[in-house]
Amino acid sequence: MAQLLWSTPAGSIGIYTSGTSLSFNFIVTSDIPGDAITYTLLNGSLPDSVILHTNGLLSGTPPYITTEQNYTFTVRAKNTSNLITDRTFTMSLYVNGSVGFSTPNGLNHFYRLWDDAEKRRNN
Repeated sequence: MAQLLWSTPAGSIGIYTSGTSLSFNFIVTSDIPGDAITYTLLNGSLPDSVILHTNGLLSGTPPYITTEQNYTFTVRAKNTSNLITDRTFTMSLYVNGSVGFSTPNGLNHFYRLWDDAEKRRNN
């Protein structure tokens, strides 16, 4: 009997920065040579302006946000024989931008918020 096998591990697909384009590929393989796989969002939600394409590509540019947001969603993969396999994923969206402030002694400090997201993404 034919099988569909996930190559993409369940769980977190990463940390992304708001206002910055993102791209991620979900991968399911079939043991039937040349079998076409289509992907759909079964449940849960994605950031605004981010879509799951039928070829497994998750892409878009999420809007700017002011607080961290986490998303949980399930992707369904189906082949031409109507075999299905579902898997649940998470992703985090972090704030993008800079914050500036002055201390009482007049020193100006700037902190780029995306630095924090970048550090988290690389850990």
